[in-house]
Amino acid sequence: MSVVALRSAGAATINNAHTSWTQSRASQLVFFAVLEGLYRDGVKNDDVDLIIPPGKSGKPRFDNEHFVYACPLCHPAFEAFCVYRQREDFFGLKAPVDTFGPGLDQAVTASLRSNDSGQRRQAIEGLINRWVSQRLEMMRLTEAECEAMTRELEKGRKQGMDGLKQAAQAGQASQTRTNCPICDGSFGACRR
Repeated sequence: MSVVALRSAGAATINNAHTSWTQSRASQLVFFAVLEGLYRDGVKNDDVDLIIPPGKSGKPRFDNEHFVYACPLCHPAFEAFCVYRQREDFFGLKAPVDTFGPGLDQAVTASLRSNDSGQRRQAIEGLINRWVSQRLEMMRLTEAECEAMTRELEKGRKQGMDGLKQAAQAGQASQTRTNCPICDGSFGACRR
């Protein structure tokens, strides 16, 4: 179904505060792009844990260093990382296989392990940008659909950046943090 058809059918958009991210076409794009990218690249659990660190109970915790709380682009990306992290082996194969690719390039893994939070966010942004770009290419959107998706992602990015500013003012995020790797990577993929 096209973006135009979804809108005319009354589908929710990012601007509707009463709507879950699961009802937003742009949020779904981010979710599926991240999940598919993780599987395609074969990202190792150790690398996923650098992006969504395990909490005390073993479940991943929402890390304000990489994500923005209540952001319509960050939340689906976080959920995709969580779903991937809980994956099981594919059934019926002789050797245990739970993904398709060989893992991340060593340079990306090194950046994710960096002590510099800006370098870590830059690595995440690069992954998100690549995965969303690949997903958009596969979707083969018309020019009008692409423009509509870009506008929706831009609105989501603005909402996420507003949330980042509020978190910084409340002391929940670093005052020096000025970007969100999920928002910037997703929106940047549309601007290509």
